[in-house]
Amino acid sequence: MRKKVAEAVCKSALVKSSWNGGDPNWGRIIHAVGYSRARIREELIDIFIGGKAACLGGLQAATPMDELREVVSHPEFEIVIDLNQGEASYTMYSSDLSPEYIDFNRSEYAYWKQARKDGLV
Repeated sequence: MRKKVAEAVCKSALVKSSWNGGDPNWGRIIHAVGYSRARIREELIDIFIGGKAACLGGLQAATPMDELREVVSHPEFEIVIDLNQGEASYTMYSSDLSPEYIDFNRSEYAYWKQARKDGLV
């Protein structure tokens, strides 16, 4: 279950885009948790961004958004999602999704698509 949740969050283009934009959008994180297909209870979920509570019991925590924005403005930060359903853990690493990354991959895809069309591969 924890692996499914970690993978859904780390692979979410919406989550990764928000990180790149410096937006500590815990709503996108809990949304990814929800579509992970893991059996969860939303009202138990706690989300911490850089050690600061963003979501407690499935609801927005009292931590000021400016404090959370400060955390995600750094090149690296930790997100902890506590499902509060027992003693297990899963660690996964991810990255943001920047316009530069998208442009690089778009141009790489376009190059190979054209090369196939031209009979070069």
